[in-house]
Amino acid sequence: MRGRIPNMFILIILALLVSISCEHRELLDPQGMHYIRIYLDEDIRNVTYGFYNPDLERPEYKSPQVFRAVLASPETGRIVSEKYLSNSGEDERGRYIDGYMPAMAGTYDFLAYQMGSVVTLVENADNYNTMRAYTKQISSRLMEYLPATRQNIDEGRIVNQPDLFFHSAHRGIKVRNNTYIDTLLTAEGDYFTAHSMVQSYYIQVRVSGFEYIRSAVSLLGGLAGSSRISGHGEFEMSDSVYVFFGMKYTGKERHAASETTTATLYATFNTFGKLPDAKNVYAICFEFSLSDGSTQMERIDITDMFDTPIVRDKQWILLEDEILIKPPEGADKGGGLNPGVDDWEDVQAEITM
Repeated sequence: MRGRIPNMFILIILALLVSISCEHRELLDPQGMHYIRIYLDEDIRNVTYGFYNPDLERPEYKSPQVFRAVLASPETGRIVSEKYLSNSGEDERGRYIDGYMPAMAGTYDFLAYQMGSVVTLVENADNYNTMRAYTKQISSRLMEYLPATRQNIDEGRIVNQPDLFFHSAHRGIKVRNNTYIDTLLTAEGDYFTAHSMVQSYYIQVRVSGFEYIRSAVSLLGGLAGSSRISGHGEFEMSDSVYVFFGMKYTGKERHAASETTTATLYATFNTFGKLPDAKNVYAICFEFSLSDGSTQMERIDITDMFDTPIVRDKQWILLEDEILIKPPEGADKGGGLNPGVDDWEDVQAEITM
C-alpha cells in the first residue's frame, strides 16, 4: 500500500534506536580523556649530585623516557585503565613526561613508573597493591668471580644491583565526568612528581698490595631484594639479598720501604634499601682475583656505620680498614705474575633477559 512503511522496516529502525540509546561508553571515549603531567625529581645523591670526589668516574645516568601510568580500583587494586607516556617537555620547574589517559568518573589509586630497564623488573603488574620491582640473580659467569665468598656467606640470593627506577604513587585520585580534556591532579591540586625508589651509595676502602690484584668484586648483605612500587620502602623481610658490584681503583701510591702499592678501591652501588629490622647482617664482602689465579676474600661488618651521619645523610661508606693483599706464590720472581695497575680487569655484569 502506497504511503505505508513496511512492518519489517519499522522493526529495523526501532532496533537501531534501542542499540544507540543503550550504548556502553568504553574508556576510550574521547569525553573520558584526561591530561597527565609527571615531573621528574632527578636530584639523586651520588649520581647527579653529592659526589664524594667529583674527580672520580661517575655512574652513568640516563633520564627516563617512557612511563606506564595506571588507575586502579581502591577496593581490589585491579588496574582499570593504563597508558604509556613518552612525550616529554621542560619548563622552569624541570623536565616532565606527559600524555593523555582514558578514565570513567570515579575515585582511583594512581601509579606511574619508569619503563625500559633491563635490570629492574616488575612483577604482578596487573595489581596496584602487589606490584613490585626486583632484580634477578647474577649470571653464572659473575659467580665465577666469587669462589671463596660463596663458601663464607649466609644464605641469601646474590642479585644484580637495580637500575635507578622512578615512580609516583597517589591514592584517592578523583576523576570527574567531563565533556572536554581536563587534567588529573594530586589531592593537593598539583601535577604528579616521580622520584627514584632506588638509592645510590658510594663506598671506598684502601688496599695494600694492589699490584697483585687482577680484579675486585663486592657483595653487600642485609639489603632488600625488591620493593612494592606503590609504597616505596615497603619490603618483604624474608627477601634479604646480597647485591653484587665491581670495584674501580684510584689514588695509587708506591711505598719504597715495603715495595708494595696502596690504592683506594671505590664503587657507587644501587639498592632498593636496607632492611630496617635486619641486625648485624650488613657485611661487605670483597673478593680479589690475584695475579696467580688464586683469590682472597675479606669480610667487614659495617652494621654500625649505617647509623652514622655521613652514611645516613650523604650515603657515603668510607671504610677505615686497610686490606692487606697477601703476595701470591712466585710474586717476587717477576715475570708475568706481577702485573702493573694497567692490567686491572673490569668486571662487566651480564643481564639475562
